[in-house]
Amino acid sequence: MKKKLFILFVLLLFSSYFLYSVDFSVIDGMANHEDKWNDALNILKTYLEQDLDNGDKAEICWRLSMFCQMIGDSKKENTEKRKWFSDGKQYAELGISFDSSSYKSIFWRSANLGKDVLTRSLFDQMGSVDKIWDDYITITDTLGIVDYPEVWHAMGEFYWRNPFKSTSQAVSFLKASIDCRNSKKLDLLSYLILSKILYERNWTAKKRATEINKMHNNWNKPGSVNSVKYSYFEGKNGSSFIPEWATVSLGEISDRQEAEILLLYICMYYEHETDHSYTNIKCYNEANELLKKWK
Repeated sequence: MKKKLFILFVLLLFSSYFLYSVDFSVIDGMANHEDKWNDALNILKTYLEQDLDNGDKAEICWRLSMFCQMIGDSKKENTEKRKWFSDGKQYAELGISFDSSSYKSIFWRSANLGKDVLTRSLFDQMGSVDKIWDDYITITDTLGIVDYPEVWHAMGEFYWRNPFKSTSQAVSFLKASIDCRNSKKLDLLSYLILSKILYERNWTAKKRATEINKMHNNWNKPGSVNSVKYSYFEGKNGSSFIPEWATVSLGEISDRQEAEILLLYICMYYEHETDHSYTNIKCYNEANELLKKWK
């Protein structure tokens, strides 16, 4: 009964916006709480039936795709995961049909496809990898979007998980993702993945200083498409740069020292917050486990 009243309340809250545009702030807040995901999905489906312009419909569709991906990712059985990821991909494609420049619809299509790929054998994955990467390139290079942190995060994970790609470029993409997040409430997943990649790369402080300065030169070269330019993002400010999570410059510490600092930063941030998202809870727990493991 309480759940039905909550959904009714949110629908009434938004009904006054239908003649103009939809305010998604409440729905977006529901993404932080796993127990609200199905409610958000039902509300969005109701919105989609309204007489809205194509821009608003695309906004609804990418959110439907996002919630499908998150719900699917929370399931244990691959068959159930794939069902949700398939639904998410279809909603994203519907969003693209409403607005071909909806980069968030394009992103969540690739996000659902990428999650689906991880449930399948290596042979079955091969046909999807290029499609996923093409969506990322469409966003960053064709549409010129460089301030969407989710796409840089995804590109970083893509490079990290692909044995034929550069770990250093993965670091750059993850740092670009963190850099363009302007919310006061952090999504800690990029920090966690970045720490893992740095721990694996394992450069000494001396090697880091040299390589970061090389990347700095490449970052400043004119004429590169965004996907190439941002693959050097780690060197954007040179080896003397001090990131928000450290008290010393990038060139003064090793990869594994920075990895540990990132984990401590995750824990410090989490312990000072009160309203924790589903993702941040998982990141905090894993960060604590890794700190024990890496000692």
